Amino acid sequence: MKFTQWLMPLTVVAALGATAAHAQQYPTKPVQLIAAGSAGTPTDIVSRALAESLSAELGQRFVVDNRPSANGAIAGEMVATTEGDGYTLLTAASSVFSVMPHLNPQLPWKPLDDLTPVVMFGVAPLVIGVPPDSPYNTLEELVAAAKEQPGDLTVGSFSLALGNLAALLLNEEAGIDLTFVGFGSSAELLTAAMSGEIDVIVNGIGPMLPLFAAGSLKPIAVTNTSRYETLPDTPTVSETFPNYDAASWFGIFGPANMDEAARDTIASAVERIVEKPEIREQLLGLGAVVDVKKGADFADLVRTDFERFGALIEKIPH
Repeated sequence: MKFTQWLMPLTVVAALGATAAHAQQYPTKPVQLIAAGSAGTPTDIVSRALAESLSAELGQRFVVDNRPSANGAIAGEMVATTEGDGYTLLTAASSVFSVMPHLNPQLPWKPLDDLTPVVMFGVAPLVIGVPPDSPYNTLEELVAAAKEQPGDLTVGSFSLALGNLAALLLNEEAGIDLTFVGFGSSAELLTAAMSGEIDVIVNGIGPMLPLFAAGSLKPIAVTNTSRYETLPDTPTVSETFPNYDAASWFGIFGPANMDEAARDTIASAVERIVEKPEIREQLLGLGAVVDVKKGADFADLVRTDFERFGALIEKIPH
C-alpha cells in the first residue's frame, strides 16, 4: 500500500510532463512564410523549395505568401508586428536589411530590433566581368589600369543595389576611381557590358554564367570570400584585397519576441534540408551556394552588413 501511494504521484507527474511536452511541440498548425519577393524571383523560388521540404520534415504545411512591395518593407513589417509563436516567418535576401532600410528611413519597424535572425541558408556572390575584347583578364590588370586612368573606366550595375555597393567597395579597397553607371534592367546592363559600352560589370552570377560560357563576357573575380564552384578558376576579390566581401545571402527571420524552441526547430530543420542534393542544385541554379549560419553568428552578419553597406549608401547621391 505504501509503495502504491508513493508510485501514484510519480505517475501523475510523468503524465503531466508528457502532456506539457506534447502541448509545446512546434509546429502544431500551418506556418506562413512571408516571401519578400514576387513570384519567380530567387527569394520566391527558395521560399517554395524550403516550404515543401519543411512541410515534409515537420509534419505541418508551410505556406508561401508573396509580399514584394516596397523592396521588402511590407513583408518585414508583417512579420515584425506579428505574434512570436513562430507561425509567421519572413524569407528574404540580404538587401532587405543591408540596402532597403537606408533608403527608407521612415520605416515603421527597425530591422535590427524588430526581427529575430533564425537561419541563413545560402550565399549568392556577385561576379565582376568585362567585355570579351577587354584588355583586362585579371582583377590586378583592371586595378592597375584604373590607377593609371582615375575616373576614366566605367563600371555598371543596378543603381542603389548590391552591385552598386560592391563597385563602390572595390573603389575603396583598391584605391581606384571607377565611374559608376546605373541601369534599370538586366537586359540593358548585360547589353552594355557585352557591347563594351561599359568597361566593367558587377552582377549576380546566375544571368552571367551563360554569357561566360558563350564567350560574350569574361569573368575576372567573384565578390564573396570563397570561389564559386561553377567558376573554380575565377579568383575572389578577397584574394587580392583581404577585407573585401560583398555577397548577398538568403535567410529566415521571425519577430523579435520569437519563441526560442520554435526558432531552434526551424533552424535545425533548414540546416538538414539544405544538405539535400536537390536543394543544393536549386540554389546553385540561382547563383547561390549553401552556407548555414544560426543564432549569434547570423545576427552578427545581419548587423555587420546593415552597418557597412549603410555607410556606403550614405556616400551615394540619391
